[in-house]
Amino acid sequence: MKKLSIEKDGIQNCKKTLIETLKNGGLAIAPTDTQYGILCLYSNRPGVEKIYRIKGRDSEKKLIALVSSLNMISTICSKLPPDNLKKLWPSPLTVVLPASSSHIYGWESQAVRMPEDHFLIELITELGEPLFAPSANPQGKTPAVDSDEAYSYFGDEVELYIEGNIEEKLEVKATKENISSTIVDARNNKLLLLRQGSFKIPGDILTP
Repeated sequence: MKKLSIEKDGIQNCKKTLIETLKNGGLAIAPTDTQYGILCLYSNRPGVEKIYRIKGRDSEKKLIALVSSLNMISTICSKLPPDNLKKLWPSPLTVVLPASSSHIYGWESQAVRMPEDHFLIELITELGEPLFAPSANPQGKTPAVDSDEAYSYFGDEVELYIEGNIEEKLEVKATKENISSTIVDARNNKLLLLRQGSFKIPGDILTP
């Protein structure tokens, strides 16, 4: 297990270590555009299974995939978001789409988000595939607000902990007031709000 700090160890060193850890099949905890998350490569099946185990996550609760481009969505979903949602990205907006027929986990749907965080976008682009990043807490517990709290939850089960906000333009760490992304179901012609989070969607977009 390794701990790094954006402030003390530098953002490039943290990114390099993140890439190495994730490509080697490990898990990493780091702040995202919404809150601290457990990062895992989309293709890392053992890592995904481990996330469900250490979080005690309900198997029916599918993971949100973070992507860096619309092209990346087409590798895991059978269609892209409608234009009125695409124009709202990047943001803390998650869109549920039909999963592709070749979806590695056989899910019928896949929720995707393009994060409002330059570091994460660069990270995902360099990795070349989506990331899963569920909140850093066991199911039923409060999301971790820093790497120390995350470590108290997961200990050495996670290979890397990154402290500090990754987005360089932000000066505050994730706090308990940071809430999850807003989720919209776009599998059908009607757009349905499934969860109201930190992002406010223009009222004329959603189905009444």
